Amino acid sequence: MIRIVETRLTISSVCVCVFQVSELALEVAIVYYGGHLVITGQMSSGALISFFIYVLELGDCLEVFYLFFVLPIHFVYMKTKETHPLNQSPVFF
Repeated sequence: MIRIVETRLTISSVCVCVFQVSELALEVAIVYYGGHLVITGQMSSGALISFFIYVLELGDCLEVFYLFFVLPIHFVYMKTKETHPLNQSPVFF
C-alpha cells in the first residue's frame, strides 16, 4: 500500500515538474518570437507586453481551474478506489 502511495506521489511530482517546464518553455518562445516581431517592425513592444500579460493571466486561470476542480475529483476517485478492498470481508482458505 505504501509503495502505491509513493508511486502516485512520484507521478504527481513529475507531472507538476513537466507542467512547469512546459509553461516556462512557452513563455520563452513567446518572448523570443515576439522580440523578433518587434525588431522587424511587425509588432509594437506595447502589443507584445500586452499579449504576454494575457498569456500569463490565462495560464494562471487554467492552473487554478486544475487545482480546484480537476485535482480534488481525481483524489476522491483514487480514495474510493483504495478503500473499496478494505470494506470487503476477508476470505480465508
